[in-house]
Amino acid sequence: MISSFFRRIATVPKTVPVLTVYHNTSSKTSTHLVNKLRAYADLPSTAERYSETTPKLSGQLPKFVINLKENQLPSFEDYAFVHENCLGIHPGNLTSFQRSFPRITGSSRFAGDLEFLPESEYNQLMSSNRSRFFKPPLIIDHANSLIAHDDAGLDRIMANYLSCGIQDSHKNLNKEDDSSFQHIPHTSTNTSQEVHRTHYINPHVAEFADLY
Repeated sequence: MISSFFRRIATVPKTVPVLTVYHNTSSKTSTHLVNKLRAYADLPSTAERYSETTPKLSGQLPKFVINLKENQLPSFEDYAFVHENCLGIHPGNLTSFQRSFPRITGSSRFAGDLEFLPESEYNQLMSSNRSRFFKPPLIIDHANSLIAHDDAGLDRIMANYLSCGIQDSHKNLNKEDDSSFQHIPHTSTNTSQEVHRTHYINPHVAEFADLY
């Protein structure tokens, strides 16, 4: 059941990673990825992590929680987090960003070529033409500084949470369910502002440094 898949953020400690999902309910691609998240949660390594009980009662914390935002444009806080923390982590992040924000990225090929927009300019672009400004889906993994716009990106994110490993596992998942996901109340302060960062080399940077 959907209700057993999501745990409300209010009952989960701040240390549990949050995946923010910007989902367009009219987009087949977006619905496809949201359904993939549900399928991943049914895999043996994660299915037992979700319940309606609180962490104290279940005795086990979820590996991640979902902050589903349907038919919304990305907040400036999420845009800033992605621009400042994700674009240089993995080549796939840049590709996902370019596909999600075509009007911002234009013909830029490298992360260093992308200018950071101030909040006023971002909001102006956001309100001028919604459909041209943002192309969902967009999944943001704040804990690992990864984003996804397609299957490959989602696999890359899930590799950090599924203990059994998932290389191309989306090809082996069960048939998707078209059910809609419930909303989870959430604010930006629970995501990018609460991610504690230390000075370390992200494993995705180390692995793919030669691709830049």
